[in-house]
Amino acid sequence: MHSRPIDIHDIDEGIDRKQLTQLKQRFLDLNNVRYQRTQAALSDRQQQFLQLLPLLFHVNHPMLPGYTSHSTPAGVYEYQPTAEDLRIAKTLARSFQYNRDLTEKTYAIDALFIMGSVGTIAQSDASDLDIWVCHSLADDEAALQELERKCALVSQWAEQHIHLEVHCFLMRSDEFSNQRGKCLSTEGSGSAQHFLLLDEFYRTALWLAGKVPLWWFVPVTQESDYNIYREKLLRKRFIKPEDVIDFGGLPEIPANEFVGAGVWQLYKAIESPYKSVLKLLLLEAYASSTATAVSENDDASAALKNASEPLAISFKRAIYAQTPDANALDPYVMVYQRLENYLSLHHQLLRLELVRRCFYFKANNALSRTNRQANKSWQRQLLEQLVKKWNWSTHQLHMLDNRAYWKAPHVISERALLVNELNQSYRLLNELNKHHDHDIAISNEALLILGRKLHAAFERKAGKIEWINPGISRDLSEEHLCCIREQSDDGESWQLLRGSFHDVSLRNINVEPIKRSRGLLELLLWCHANEILTGSTKIDIVGNGFVLTTLQKQQLIHALQQWLPLPLVIDHNQFTRPAAIEQILFIINTGVEPQADLHKKGMQMLSSQKDALVYTGLRENLM
Repeated sequence: MHSRPIDIHDIDEGIDRKQLTQLKQRFLDLNNVRYQRTQAALSDRQQQFLQLLPLLFHVNHPMLPGYTSHSTPAGVYEYQPTAEDLRIAKTLARSFQYNRDLTEKTYAIDALFIMGSVGTIAQSDASDLDIWVCHSLADDEAALQELERKCALVSQWAEQHIHLEVHCFLMRSDEFSNQRGKCLSTEGSGSAQHFLLLDEFYRTALWLAGKVPLWWFVPVTQESDYNIYREKLLRKRFIKPEDVIDFGGLPEIPANEFVGAGVWQLYKAIESPYKSVLKLLLLEAYASSTATAVSENDDASAALKNASEPLAISFKRAIYAQTPDANALDPYVMVYQRLENYLSLHHQLLRLELVRRCFYFKANNALSRTNRQANKSWQRQLLEQLVKKWNWSTHQLHMLDNRAYWKAPHVISERALLVNELNQSYRLLNELNKHHDHDIAISNEALLILGRKLHAAFERKAGKIEWINPGISRDLSEEHLCCIREQSDDGESWQLLRGSFHDVSLRNINVEPIKRSRGLLELLLWCHANEILTGSTKIDIVGNGFVLTTLQKQQLIHALQQWLPLPLVIDHNQFTRPAAIEQILFIINTGVEPQADLHKKGMQMLSSQKDALVYTGLRENLM
């Protein structure tokens, strides 16, 4: 175990090559732990696929997944399959023979990495594999297309045969560092997030085969002079240029990237806020030195500077300092620790509690439920340690583990906290946009559209039907609901309670209603739009002088359900123009008996005329 700090910052004094070897070994040791953890979370066949990935890109064999042609670019730099790799390959393709002279060929693939949540506390059965296939094919369009086709076939095979979602991204390191990257997918914002992507890559990437990142060998103290230090490393042959892949250094992340990434995360947050809150808050912490005037207090300045340092730099510093601790350097644990430090510094404890819940949901390990396995997973053990520090009660854990079944009252209070967080992020983006509008990669129009989306989803207005469940609970439906009418000096109002009218009458204590409203229709439409009122819900409507037969009640609810079919899908393009009315539903005189005097006598006037505005020969207006 090499637990002493490694110091190679003064390259002119000469570097001990033994230290460079130790340094590389530390990164590879941590990589190995993460690889084992990734494997442990996969099924047997998925494990075999992961183990075979380098071989699939090293050779072209008609019986192996991803085969396109014999001329498809292949060969992973200095990759040597083990006997176990070859045994697994033969189970997939009996005719497979590994041809040693293949290794004499030139290498088209520089390196293979996996990025994202694999091997972390957040890895789950649903985690996908984002694979960076780093190549050295300059401008050979035909070869690139062949390799792209191979990547697509590998992904397709994984999905069809082992139910694993795999995305391959072709990367060229020189192109990435020179042009600040291309758009990686329809989900990314491409070049608008170059350094943020690099930050995530350096701290989460799992190296599979090929060249190792040159970034490993540039100490944190030299990050701002990355290019100068790199040139000396290579020129003095401390490192062979052919052994490393270089995506560039990671100086301060420019403010324009925070806006691009923040806009993208806010779009995603409208439907699944828990996932986005952690990323948005990390952006806020990163931007803190940009957005906030630095205090004159030296300690506060240092703390603020630490909060805005890219996590990948903290990650590298920790590896140089001592033998890496895989738990402390888990990418998601690092994000959480950074946010805890940042929010504690600003005494924002309510926000910190929300961050803890977001992290707990991301880790997705229900601690209140007994563990059926003989040995606890490392993820569960690590989560238990964190939760113990947070002083969460058993009741609290039980409540969080049953989030899928939270009902409207709980969801409404949780949503308020999430909305507050998203609004704060939006204000920060606007602030950054004003101060750095000359080099912001996001247009004012994009911010305007985002503002409209956020207002539509979260703004509170009288009479507006609010959407209360942005991915918080799985099922808000109720078996019984009760709408009660109240009369006061201010006029009538309605309140919605859980349970039947009979249950409500038996209660000895006043229970806070789920919602209050000025009218019954608004209340019913709110229940329908939020899927609290479903086809199987029994609903009681009670009020003095309010008449609604069972049939009329059913017709009323059916009319609302037909007018607003669920789930409601609103096209993104609708937010590119100002709000406009698209549909109108008139429901008049709900629960009002138009011929009250006759009704009291048990009588009713019949007519062959159907026009309620000129009813019967008396041409009576029933409105």
